[in-house]
Amino acid sequence: MSVILRARALGILDELIRGLQRDDETEVSRAADAIVKLARPMTWDDTNNIAHLLHAAQGGWKVARLINGDVITGTARHFVKDPDSAAFLSGTDDVRDAYLRVTTTQGMEVFWPISDLAPEVGSGEFVAPYDG
Repeated sequence: MSVILRARALGILDELIRGLQRDDETEVSRAADAIVKLARPMTWDDTNNIAHLLHAAQGGWKVARLINGDVITGTARHFVKDPDSAAFLSGTDDVRDAYLRVTTTQGMEVFWPISDLAPEVGSGEFVAPYDG
């Protein structure tokens, strides 16, 4: 289990315990939903969408992402462990905890979470290759 995944699980369990101690059904329900989401298996669609992101990074594709009504364009670079170090993934890292490094057309380096991008590939909010 990855360190990030373990930390998330511990945080959720702590929230669940606090909710139980306070008899707060809303907090308990929110924590239970988070546990279900965290334990969710990787689906066929998830796998295909992440593979598409990987091809974009390996190919240096032009990409576009819709964020709050704005279209951000740039060039996909590679997957990284975290935005602070920009370190490459190792063979044991969970790709769902990774980030896609993108150089925007404005010249900024951005790091977008794979867990956010994968569903956006399916919905069309993230497009690669982009030819606009």
